Amino acid sequence: MNVGESVTVVIYARDRWNSTGVSLEAGAEYHFESSGIWFDSRYRATADGYSTPTWFHGVNERFLNLPGANWCSLIGSLDKRRANFFLIGRHCNLTPTVSGELLCFANDAPWLRWNNRGEVDIRITRRS
Repeated sequence: MNVGESVTVVIYARDRWNSTGVSLEAGAEYHFESSGIWFDSRYRATADGYSTPTWFHGVNERFLNLPGANWCSLIGSLDKRRANFFLIGRHCNLTPTVSGELLCFANDAPWLRWNNRGEVDIRITRRS
């Protein structure tokens, strides 16, 4: 992706890994903007996700793919490396320290993903 170029991809709430086909380059600056609604069971959310609503969620928070981020928030990863997970949400700027393919998912506990549905669109723009 060249400076100033943008690409929009769809991220599905149920998929563990959504391949974007976009390679991010270490040291380059990117802007992410997402829109849309997805669901975690009966909980409706934007890409910013939602905070812990019940005791069940509270007990399982530590098992989120990215602990500390909201349930069902949009998360990015470079080449599926946990050390490279980052919160995208509805808006994010990132200058990665490593290069790799951007993969995305809704933040959830691995065994609770089955009841997710819907999708969000993410627009990725290279700024520098």
